[in-house]
Parts: sequence; C-alpha cells; structure tokens
Amino acid sequence: ATAFVSIHGGLTRVPHAQADGGTFIYDWGGIRWAKELGSTPYDTAVSGEYNPDGRRWLLYRSRAEAHNTIVINPDNNSGHNIDSSAYLTRVESKNKGSIAVLNMTELYRDNASSAIRGFFFTDDRSSLVVRDEISLIKADSTVYWFMQTDATVKIIEDGKAALLTKNGKQVRLDFEITGTATAQLAVGPSTRALLDSMSPVDFKGDTQDPGTNRIHIKLSGAEGDVSITV
Repeated sequence: ATAFVSIHGGLTRVPHAQADGGTFIYDWGGIRWAKELGSTPYDTAVSGEYNPDGRRWLLYRSRAEAHNTIVINPDNNSGHNIDSSAYLTRVESKNKGSIAVLNMTELYRDNASSAIRGFFFTDDRSSLVVRDEISLIKADSTVYWFMQTDATVKIIEDGKAALLTKNGKQVRLDFEITGTATAQLAVGPSTRALLDSMSPVDFKGDTQDPGTNRIHIKLSGAEGDVSITV
C-alpha cells in the first residue's frame, strides 16, 4: 500500500500561521491516519493578533496541542515560542526508504537546548518512524507528543501501544522512550485545551469535529536528554 508523509516547518509568526512547527500528516493505504484540523476561524477579530501575547494563540486550532507535534512544560501560552522557526536539515530518498530531519530547537528555547525531529520510511516504505531527540534544560519537565486522527483508537498492551482502525484497515502505533521519565499513552477528543487550568475561550467557529481523536504520549519527570520514537 502507498504511504505518504508531509512535514511542516517554517516561521511561526506569519499571517495565517499556527503554532504547528514539526507537525505532519500521514497517509497509508489510501487513508489519512494523522490529520490536520484546519484553519483558525476568521470571523473574530482575535484571529489577527499575531504578537506573542495575542489572543489568537488562545484559539484551540492555533495552539501546538491541536497539531501533530511536541509541547514541553505546557502553560497558557501557545505551546511554541511565537518568534521562532523550524527548518529542514536533511532529506534523503532511496528506493526502499527515505529520511527527513527537522530542527525544532527554536520552538522550545525556553525549555530545551536542542530539539530534533526525524521522519524515516522503512520496511520498504511500509512503516513510518517519527523520532524526537530533545535536550531539556529544566529538571522534572513534562513532555507531550501529539497526533490528531479521525480513526478509532484502542489503547492496547497496558498502554504500550495503540491500534487505529478506519475504513476496514488498521495501523498500529508503538513507542519507545529513553531517559528517566515515566510515559503514559492516552487518547481523548481533540476539542479542548490541554490544561484544565486554562480559561475557556468561546470564540465563534473555534470548534472541532467531535469525531477527531487526539493521541498523546506524556513524559513526566523528564530531565536531560530524552527521546521519543513512535
């Protein structure tokens, strides 16, 4: 079956942008397994507030947690440094596989001295590996890995894997971590801000398809160099 992945980098603070550096979409077998939620609503004035303190970043779809990317030590900010960028450092493609590497360090400069994300097609391009290598600068950090999907998600093997089902086909998600952190795999609706402490924002149009699930891997108590391989 044909596999496809698209990776997003570039500047965060530009017109129409979201805090989505490092996000990706993933298709296999004619089905989209990792998806994007779409544009931020434009029928409210706050959508044009692009400064770091702008209310645009309170809109769910503008925030990093609404994308297929990483959030470190989440708070009421967008999840990424707004005046930042992510950029490709390596792209190689061969008959049986391909690799792309994205430098995301600027997105997390308050929490990490380095953040590198790699995408690797292997098994004759039938399997996708997404690997994040992060050097944290704060002790006892919390790191989230996110993926949005409209597949049905079942957590299996005591939280060590997930089975995604859509249109009669299945994709299995496995993960490994390095470092001293504890890891938790979970799934829930992609309809709300990550933190319960964040004030609710009720702007017209800032709603999601209730059928979209947000898979997350949460690393708690992370310090120093950690990696997440999915």
